Amino acid sequence: MRKTVVVLIGVILFSCSKNKIDFKFDGTWLLLTPTDSGQVIIQPCDANIDIYWIKHDSIYSRDFEGMYLSYFNPSKENGQYIYLRDKEKITLQYFDTINRIIEITKYRNNSIVGKYYYVDSLFVSKFKIIEQPCEECWGKEECTERDKRENYEKIIEKIKNKKISNNWYGKYLLNLSDPEVEYRLIINSDSIVFIGDGYQTFFEASCLAYEDSDTLAIYFNKLLDGDFAPIEEAIQPILKMYKKADGLNFISDIIGEPNVEYKME
Repeated sequence: MRKTVVVLIGVILFSCSKNKIDFKFDGTWLLLTPTDSGQVIIQPCDANIDIYWIKHDSIYSRDFEGMYLSYFNPSKENGQYIYLRDKEKITLQYFDTINRIIEITKYRNNSIVGKYYYVDSLFVSKFKIIEQPCEECWGKEECTERDKRENYEKIIEKIKNKKISNNWYGKYLLNLSDPEVEYRLIINSDSIVFIGDGYQTFFEASCLAYEDSDTLAIYFNKLLDGDFAPIEEAIQPILKMYKKADGLNFISDIIGEPNVEYKME
């Protein structure tokens, strides 16, 4: 009786485990893309890398469009694992055991859709990761603006703790020949404040500065009071001061005409 029970248990265990995937396939697998310089991992703009999550008895996948699919109950044939899902089928086998790369072939209606290679996520350091070009995702204009914004943020980070010469210190009135709005700039050793006050305009903004010989570029940092969208959205200096033989001039595309020099007092 005991032998019969043992045999039955063995049969049950074998029948339950014969379709289970080998432990060597367990893990997270990322799509490899062939290039002239070898296999790489492409990082799409939306971060949806083509991924397979493989467990003992099932596979879950996510494609570039963020779609999730699942496959269950694998069968084994000629060294390959076969997964079925409606009219779709995938087969799975090892391609390179040293670098942990598997080969997945996708079928639909019994016709091959494609053959793809995936690397174990623990081995991704062996492959170069390439970001998908921005323009392929968002267009040239939007990517140009993004590059400008990123460059502006790098400049702000770079000049945050920089000091400027004390000969720039002072209180300045920016003459724009506009009697309805008065703009002032106050530069001290520990702060730079840009102020706008007048018709439909009121703001106080903390600023940063970058000194280059006889030029001082003023960058928006944060609002202290009020609001003024043009400087909050700026991705360039809100004004530049120039030392001239007859005093100080400035240009500002934000509050003045582009490339027009104005006097400072």
